[in-house]
Amino acid sequence: MRLKYLFKIQNIIDNEIRRTCQQDGPLLDRQHLIKTQILALEVKTGELANLTKCYKYPREMREVDKRKLIIRYVECFKFLISIGNDNHYNVINFSVKELIDSVTKEPQETIVDIFLSLFDNIANLKRDLFTENYISGINVYMTIFKELVLLGQLLGLTFEDVFDYYDKLYRDMVQTS
Repeated sequence: MRLKYLFKIQNIIDNEIRRTCQQDGPLLDRQHLIKTQILALEVKTGELANLTKCYKYPREMREVDKRKLIIRYVECFKFLISIGNDNHYNVINFSVKELIDSVTKEPQETIVDIFLSLFDNIANLKRDLFTENYISGINVYMTIFKELVLLGQLLGLTFEDVFDYYDKLYRDMVQTS
């Protein structure tokens, strides 16, 4: 149920952004919207990787301020949920527990492995969206969603952390509008 709430919140946020942007000019066409959403997801995922410095050799990943980590992580999540909403990729029928339980981590998987897989799968999702391959697209989307959940776990974030931050963002937005 709380996953459904996050998708609903993001839909409200996206509709408000689009309403505001439409006042300034025409809405983006579908192809351009897909490009901007995919690029935004890639950029935000890269910013999260940069924050962790997990790619620095030969150092271990450094401890990151949890608040900064949640902010960057939720930014990734927001774009992924927007893509899901816009393309009717419905994961809201899963409970958070089902999603977390379905995430399997290979013993050798590291945070670096997850980031690399995320980037590969984001590229696959872009291909499926452009070719309108719904079946493959939803499968890739679910994989990205699960990888993002796994990444959060590996970074020490709980769904409660993410949900609470996301909810606070929404409530702040409602109060200021």
